[in-house]
Amino acid sequence: AWASSWYDMFDISFSYGWRGNAVEAVSPYLIAKDGGLNKYFQQYTLKMVSLPYPDLGWEKTEDWNLGVDFSFFQGRMSAGLSWYNKISHVLASREVPIENGVANAYVDGTTMKNSGYELAVSVTPVRTKDFTWSLSFNTSKVRNTVRNNQRENTRDDYLNGTAIVSGEKYGTFYGFAFNGLDPTNGRPTFKNMDIDVTENDLDYLVKIGCMEPDISGGLNTSLRYKRLVLRASFAMSFGAQALLPDFFATAGAPRPEQNAPRYLFKRWRKPGDEKITNIPSIPVGENCLPMYPFKDSSVSLYPYEAWANSDVRVVDAWYLRCNSISLSYVFPERLIRRFAQNVGFTMTLSNPFQIVSSDFDSRDPEVAKGSQPLTRNFTFSLNVSF
Repeated sequence: AWASSWYDMFDISFSYGWRGNAVEAVSPYLIAKDGGLNKYFQQYTLKMVSLPYPDLGWEKTEDWNLGVDFSFFQGRMSAGLSWYNKISHVLASREVPIENGVANAYVDGTTMKNSGYELAVSVTPVRTKDFTWSLSFNTSKVRNTVRNNQRENTRDDYLNGTAIVSGEKYGTFYGFAFNGLDPTNGRPTFKNMDIDVTENDLDYLVKIGCMEPDISGGLNTSLRYKRLVLRASFAMSFGAQALLPDFFATAGAPRPEQNAPRYLFKRWRKPGDEKITNIPSIPVGENCLPMYPFKDSSVSLYPYEAWANSDVRVVDAWYLRCNSISLSYVFPERLIRRFAQNVGFTMTLSNPFQIVSSDFDSRDPEVAKGSQPLTRNFTFSLNVSF
């Protein structure tokens, strides 16, 4: 650490280490539990919990961290920046033949690498006896990749962004390649549907986005005039993609109790509309017949379900949200000394506004599908100390 006349403090730190994590689900011995009396065979049974894993040990993690902290101008500006790199050798679950007694087993060999940075900055542009203005900002970024992946991903894993794919960032999601609307009935069509039976879902799915943002963080500001303080808190996220909420049922129009977007008016209605819109027709009749380009033909996939998970439904999911705005005031001591030691009040408005990608049409990218939007709340509190 150093100090001089124009900066208060400059500090550099570095750390490196190895650590292990014991996975409780893994044991060198067979684990089973009492399954009770079987009513058909009149025999007591055991239920398989975990296969024996005598060759699997600890998950190992190697990491290093480099940090820089400094403060300038008598504390009016301070910042902390840290870089980190973490390599984890993890145990992953994969499907095994059911003859083993369980559907999934743990395997070794998967390597996950996480690297990124964290930045926090605090600035006080104005600081006088009666007036103070302060700002603080924080952001972080994580990059992660997987090598030697042993996990067996399902189609749903690829669609919802939970698949682990070697060389790809976690949160990458896949979908169907939209190929336009059928000019005869407005049914959505897709590329890669004329393939042979395959065990690899990526033979017909394509990478369409990543749910992890490039930049995310928060911003806080505070204005103080004598005993009156105004505070505001913001959250932001840029660089992520997401799927628009689906509104088509497997068959039929949206039900009366469901919200339907305005762009449903732009749907296909007659031959020729496929040249000016990518919104399919209402799913009725033969439009609703399922598609079977998959390894398990007993699992149906409907064209409107595929359309909801296609590349044409991907949009940018950036947003800037005001989490709260508050105003507080503490009464002067001379006005309250006869009956109290401290009297103050605070008024807070939660979720007053947000600015989102225009593609989301005023919807909230943070709200999970099917959940209610965040509500605005007003709170008034009075604090009195005797």
